[in-house]
Amino acid sequence: MTVSVITPEGITQNSEYISTDKLAEIRKDLTVSKSPQSRLYEYDLGDGYKVTLNQTIGFPDNASDKFIAKYRNYVMSKKEGEVFAFETVLVNALRLQVEASKIFKIPFKSMFQGFNIQLDSKSESSNSLIDSWGNINPVILLEHSQALKGITDEQLSIELAGHLFHESMHQTDEIIFSESGALGEITSVTSQLAFYLYEGYTGPTSYNERRFSIGVKDLKDKDKHSPFDYNIATCVGTELILEQLRETFPDIKSDASNSYLINRDICSKVKPEDKEKLALCLRRAMELSNREEVFNGIIRKVKTTEIS
Repeated sequence: MTVSVITPEGITQNSEYISTDKLAEIRKDLTVSKSPQSRLYEYDLGDGYKVTLNQTIGFPDNASDKFIAKYRNYVMSKKEGEVFAFETVLVNALRLQVEASKIFKIPFKSMFQGFNIQLDSKSESSNSLIDSWGNINPVILLEHSQALKGITDEQLSIELAGHLFHESMHQTDEIIFSESGALGEITSVTSQLAFYLYEGYTGPTSYNERRFSIGVKDLKDKDKHSPFDYNIATCVGTELILEQLRETFPDIKSDASNSYLINRDICSKVKPEDKEKLALCLRRAMELSNREEVFNGIIRKVKTTEIS
């Protein structure tokens, strides 16, 4: 599978998915202690880019038998050639962080450059896949991959890269925004949607058409709207991106049934020579997403127009 990206110079090139067989060539064991409980690996992606995976093996003392069984299912899902489960997918998700930094012109040093794969005393009660510090819950990772029925490893790496980009945007406020930090989940979800649109990813995702539709209904039916609500963030981010796409590509038309699908349709019709223009358009939506007046303007638009 190839993914089209924009280099800092704006030249389009193809970036290959890193296969499991390739991992051994780019993997370096940086573990200081050879304790089986914790291992640190570095992966050389070329051009000076390196990423890491740090795995702490085992489960907390307070874990239930059911949770321990789930963790063992995660461990057993390791493929031949991997040093631990989902290694191939996670390395490719980190590779895509490099691409996202180039596409949206965000310094890579300000983004997450590694995953910490671990469980702690709160892991069993948590529904969080990736937190704002780059920690990933391996049990939730396995369940997440199973819930996205029919997803390939290549698709899962893009889907997870979107989540990591989402969390990076909580940390890179000063890079994108000149006035203030991110607005609740509006900014991070808008950024995740923008990443998927640029990559042309239309596979299963948490921020999907159904979540958009629920957000539309909530904005129409309710008087109070929180920027921390994921459904509302999906709706607002979708509408904000659509406004920028229509302004940037007024000649591209779409007969899709709702804004979520229209965004996909427009982006799929962007000519290869206009991909950098698309990247700048999507970045502009990300920049606008932290403004209260923009948030309130989208709410008014949804309440007063026929958006479904």
